[in-house]
Amino acid sequence: MITNSTVTNTTVLKKRGLKSGMTMIETLGSLLIMAVMIVGAVILIRMAMDSSKLSDAQKSLTAMSIQIRGQFSGVGDFTGLSNTLAIKAGLVPPSILRGNSILSPWGGAITLAAGTNATFTMTWGGLSDQVCIAMATYQPDLWQSISINGTAITTATAVSQANTLCTGNANTVIYTDR
Repeated sequence: MITNSTVTNTTVLKKRGLKSGMTMIETLGSLLIMAVMIVGAVILIRMAMDSSKLSDAQKSLTAMSIQIRGQFSGVGDFTGLSNTLAIKAGLVPPSILRGNSILSPWGGAITLAAGTNATFTMTWGGLSDQVCIAMATYQPDLWQSISINGTAITTATAVSQANTLCTGNANTVIYTDR
């Protein structure tokens, strides 16, 4: 239904030589705003995924430690502990088990081994500097020791040491558990 105001508005536009619709600059501005919003959404999604991977890795680290200690309780030491034994015994959380390999959420190898003096080690390799810092400083009191790229860190200064020792994208964190 055409109303009197619609006819008047259309008539005014025609008399002034103006056309309705968006100009090229307005269209480009809108496209630019949409592009910025899409890039922002992609960044937020990636950050959420990275945070989720880190949380999964930390949970897997703790769960695997508990499972290994439980499996070997009463034995006295961890002789014979290996990736093969841990996989076969069901000690590895499914989130880090890929076929016959134990891999971090970022694809780095995780290696389990018996240590000395009734300990065992979990070696997490191929970690970026940010992941290395987060993993090395995750509940440091739980472990007998933690080393980054071959250097032991202390609980009191774990954060500053991790920031110094974690460099590049191929860091290794070794947890020694009892």
